[in-house]
Amino acid sequence: MILFLLLFIAFELHASPNASDQITELLRTQDQALLDAFAPGDRKVWDHALAADAVYVDENGAIMSRSEFLKQLEPLPAGASGNMSTCVAAPVSDSPPQSHCRRGTERARKSPR
Repeated sequence: MILFLLLFIAFELHASPNASDQITELLRTQDQALLDAFAPGDRKVWDHALAADAVYVDENGAIMSRSEFLKQLEPLPAGASGNMSTCVAAPVSDSPPQSHCRRGTERARKSPR
């Protein structure tokens, strides 16, 4: 399956003069779908995207197996909201260019006193 996918990508790169742009857009679209699935806790999107042996590392460095990650993926609590989006990142100084970054906002609900 992986070999087929790699051959398909190689063919598409060779066949299309702007294939790099198309692949970049495809990856951004798929990445955005995963980001959009966080707030509502949409496990179906992540279940479809993750390999059977996937490992997820969160922003705090916690490491989760695929099943652990999917199990903890739940909708945000009532009153909380947020969004994340992909964006193009410009290189800084001599650092290597990044294809995209993630921006996000969130609003936490106030806890009762």
